[in-house]
Amino acid sequence: MKDLKFWKQVAEKIESDVPTLLWITVEASKSSPGKPGFKMAVAKDFDIFGTCGGGALETKIIEESKKILYSDLPSPTLRVFYHDKLKTHEQSGLICGGKQTIVLLSLTSDNHETIQKIISAIEEHNYASYEINKEGIEYLGIDIFDKIISFEFEDEENWRYKEICGIFNTLYIFGGGHVALALSQIMRLLEFNIVVFETRPKISTLKSNNFAEIIIVEKADEITEHIEESESSYVAIMSHDLTLDKEALFAVIRKNVKYIGMMGSKKKIRSVYKQLENEGISKEELKKVCAPIGLRINDFTAEEIAVGIAGQIIAHKNG
Repeated sequence: MKDLKFWKQVAEKIESDVPTLLWITVEASKSSPGKPGFKMAVAKDFDIFGTCGGGALETKIIEESKKILYSDLPSPTLRVFYHDKLKTHEQSGLICGGKQTIVLLSLTSDNHETIQKIISAIEEHNYASYEINKEGIEYLGIDIFDKIISFEFEDEENWRYKEICGIFNTLYIFGGGHVALALSQIMRLLEFNIVVFETRPKISTLKSNNFAEIIIVEKADEITEHIEESESSYVAIMSHDLTLDKEALFAVIRKNVKYIGMMGSKKKIRSVYKQLENEGISKEELKKVCAPIGLRINDFTAEEIAVGIAGQIIAHKNG
């Protein structure tokens, strides 16, 4: 979990009385390499961790940080960097176009308690939030809002950046076969929590799946209670049996989740859809399903199929 590691590094620095500058991207055009929520820290001992997008922008941030850390630490400030060499000021050094708004925040030992609360929320998977404004950083606890990240700007003195911490993307996989195993491994690398549902407790690929946080052996129509409805929930249906896939899709089709994909041939998918329509599921509801699942990349092996599925999930996550 990158954010957890990042905040722990910040906490370690300020607990040791090493002033640290925190740079968080709060707003960015689509061409910017850094996206809202990207974080970078530069400590006074010049330890550097996190990222704002890489390249020339980070070099600029590091050089500015070195100067700031040996002067009076500033109050929270918004900085706008333009990725355009034709700009006469605040050039990032990049040429990709667009701009990136970053908040600069000075952290000292006075902020240690707040940072620890953020760390605890992430470690305990608790939904909680924090805010950065002109006054500094504040832990908000269970003050939850619609978006994971939000930025409100009125003027240079009145703005706020809010982020929910303790939220993790979760992939629910129906089926524990070879593709499910490969997909579990890939999505774990992408820092998704993995939950696998299977009806066959003794298959070798299920026993080999060390990437899933939870493995549940139950019938497909009994899993509804295990799926959390949220914009950070994703579903991949790929069991060994058409009937199980149909039951799984019926169980999740009306749930508020970010993504639903189902593996299968076009013939199989038509059959499943027809059965679901007979059970009251509308054609409009079925349009939200990505089937056949995954990007078309001329895949062949289980691992290649998993790459295509992972790519499609990421496209939905970041779309």
